Amino acid sequence: MRILMLSPYIPWPLNGGPPIRIYYVLRELVRHGHEVVLLAGHDGPSLPATHLLHTLCREIATYQPPSSARSGVPFVSALRSLASPLPYVAAKFGARYIQESIQRLAEKHEFDLIWANFAFMAYAVPPELCGSTPLVLDEHESEGLLWRQYLRHGSLAKRAFAVVNLIKLPPFRKRLMSGFRGAQQFRTRSGFHETVRTARRPGVGGAEWSGHGSFCPCPNGCG
Repeated sequence: MRILMLSPYIPWPLNGGPPIRIYYVLRELVRHGHEVVLLAGHDGPSLPATHLLHTLCREIATYQPPSSARSGVPFVSALRSLASPLPYVAAKFGARYIQESIQRLAEKHEFDLIWANFAFMAYAVPPELCGSTPLVLDEHESEGLLWRQYLRHGSLAKRAFAVVNLIKLPPFRKRLMSGFRGAQQFRTRSGFHETVRTARRPGVGGAEWSGHGSFCPCPNGCG
């Protein structure tokens, strides 16, 4: 299958949990014989042709993250997000920028599957594309937990900001999940269970998202 993988950043170097996770999922998909096109937020120089990710991906496309995602002052990004109906992380990373980049890639390639890391990346998938191409949400964010931590232990300003975002999260998730049909589970090599939601093509049978110890997005299983 040809898979479009969405990431808010280049999953390299492996200097934190999310990049490690994204990289190894990508590597496993390639190992099972799938072609992966990576779309990632990146404001640095182009990756050299010899970069490890180029040896894995059919293509690496990048989009320029908005200034809110690149700001070295979190307070500025937080203030800007207050004017958006989206919760902080989705507003910070700029769904519109991601959506435009996805549309350009969809005009160039015919994808069999879209793999979105984080809910705000899945939210950016154009509705018309989501309706024709299966979409997997690999949801590994903890934004709600963070805001609840702020409510318990943060300053007055942090508590107020947390309340605003906790109010924004439910309608955001409702809009996002309204495009998904069903939830199934797969198991990673470590035995940790994750919930993966799939938006299936109307009238087409969905894949069985079970890995039996590895990642397997194929309807008939990976070879």
